[in-house]
Amino acid sequence: MKPKVLVMRVILGLFFAFLLARFFFPAGGPATIILAALVLVFFAYVFEAIHRREK
Repeated sequence: MKPKVLVMRVILGLFFAFLLARFFFPAGGPATIILAALVLVFFAYVFEAIHRREK
């Protein structure tokens, strides 16, 4: 895992999690945004591993 890629994914994960949480869970707090960001970053790594395995 490269640190630059991790930082970029975390920043983008937080940004998109904020947008998704505001759209789907307007009453959600910061915990909802952080949880959504963690899920987004987790699935980014899962899908990357699946993609690499298929080659």
